[in-house]
Amino acid sequence: MTLADEGITGTSAQKRPEFQRMIRRGRQKKIDLVLVKSISRFARNTVDCLNYIRALRTLGIAVIFEKENINTLETDSEMLITMMGAFAQAESESISANMRWSIQKRMQAGTFIPSSLSYGYKMENGKIAIDPPAAKIVQRIFADYLAGSSMEEIAAKLKHLQPEYPELGKKSWCFHTVSYILQNEKYTGDSLWQKTYHTDTFPVKKHINRGEKPSYFAEETHPAIIG
Repeated sequence: MTLADEGITGTSAQKRPEFQRMIRRGRQKKIDLVLVKSISRFARNTVDCLNYIRALRTLGIAVIFEKENINTLETDSEMLITMMGAFAQAESESISANMRWSIQKRMQAGTFIPSSLSYGYKMENGKIAIDPPAAKIVQRIFADYLAGSSMEEIAAKLKHLQPEYPELGKKSWCFHTVSYILQNEKYTGDSLWQKTYHTDTFPVKKHINRGEKPSYFAEETHPAIIG
């Protein structure tokens, strides 16, 4: 059996469904041996790496790392894994720091494009463009709110219409969804970046930016939906 979390970072085992599936199968006695290309592919978080190796070892399941030639059932394996795991974590932290630096430079220059776009927008030829059907929903939300409808009423109406309008997608239309749209500066064509940030060390945690990190505001970064 081959299990792989394609395109998912190894910094957090909890966010890797196939990794968690492997652990579950181990506990169900459906796995006898785990073969891994290298320690960095197993986990880049040293604590996670050791905890899961110990859990598998308790079940009598060996993890063999091909690159390092380590078998976790051997007596001296944990010291080697700790050292190699620390190197892998340090490498991951360095890569993350370089990526954050690159993102911040693009934010400062006003050229940053987020990996996920606000509802109502799409990528077109490498640029942020308006998604007309979804944009009409956004305009309707603003119009209804200015006409006196509450956010709860708007959300209930959209949820009721959801089966008939594909552009409403599978979003959970609720008070918080509508509130986020109404407060999102992206719909005016401007951008405020780094509203949230991630901690620099493991375990990585996401926080609302309350002044701990710089925020970056840029005007006319993309077409406006709301005039």
